Amino acid sequence: MDWTQIKHFFNPEYEDNAWGEWVECNKKYIKDKKNQFILDAGCASGFGSALRKFELIKKVGCDIDKNLACKKYLDFWIGCSIDKLCFKTETFQAVTCNWVLEHVKNPERTIKEIHRIIDTGGYFIFRTPNIYNYAILLSYITSIKFHNFLRNLNSREENGKADNVPTYYYANTKYRLQKYLKNLGFEIVDIYYQGTASEYLTFSPLLYGIGKIGDLITNLFFLRWLKKNIVCVARKK
Repeated sequence: MDWTQIKHFFNPEYEDNAWGEWVECNKKYIKDKKNQFILDAGCASGFGSALRKFELIKKVGCDIDKNLACKKYLDFWIGCSIDKLCFKTETFQAVTCNWVLEHVKNPERTIKEIHRIIDTGGYFIFRTPNIYNYAILLSYITSIKFHNFLRNLNSREENGKADNVPTYYYANTKYRLQKYLKNLGFEIVDIYYQGTASEYLTFSPLLYGIGKIGDLITNLFFLRWLKKNIVCVARKK
């Protein structure tokens, strides 16, 4: 029995819809209208950007890896580091950031830079792993070679090649994020936990089944702090 058969034992209503929730979160706070410039910071190629679901805004992406440069999914793609952005002050009406903050060495400097380029009253919308989730905690205490080994087992990367991007998790708790944001001029509008981690275990039917049970347990209200992601919406004061 493979993992696809194991999945049939679980009620479909419990299937993870973290991506859909993430897109809806962006749509809730970003107005899809002309003359709106929105940045996806750390967008890679832009393939996984929530901004792809918008039609009228000007979609801008930036990433430090210039080998990922691509204008297929976004209107503009700029090569620059998220902690030293090349844009003028108050250029964007909002900044979205998906699974990026865990990769930065200096979260304070990064959030300060993002604050600088957002208009007053604009939103910083981001999703980042939760260090208290079992899969993320394992990632934190193991090497990048181990991460790549698991990714290749799952065949989650194109051509079987894993993404060799170091992770630091310097700001990956709800408390730390709130502290950074408040100290750097943001007002927190919403912050919550979401997402499941069993997809990392699809190489093993047994481990996938155990992980799926763990995912269901984190749906309990008092255990939601163990979910995979932290989603936050902050407004620039």
